[in-house]
Amino acid sequence: MRPRSGKYQDCDTANRSLIGRREALSRAWERFIAANSQRWPRETLARAKHLYYTMRTAIYEAHLERGCNAY
Repeated sequence: MRPRSGKYQDCDTANRSLIGRREALSRAWERFIAANSQRWPRETLARAKHLYYTMRTAIYEAHLERGCNAY
């Protein structure tokens, strides 16, 4: 298998540095939702989580001008 170059090599490097972050972020959201389920409806919290992930990914990818998955 040929080594990757350019944009794909950058994606590989970024993905290696992100290992574990997705799970940590997911756990943080689970804790936040559990702690605030009496304060806001669960549907609202689920929408906030989805919006957060969407915006975080879009900002990260646009900033790097690449098509890698950020989270």
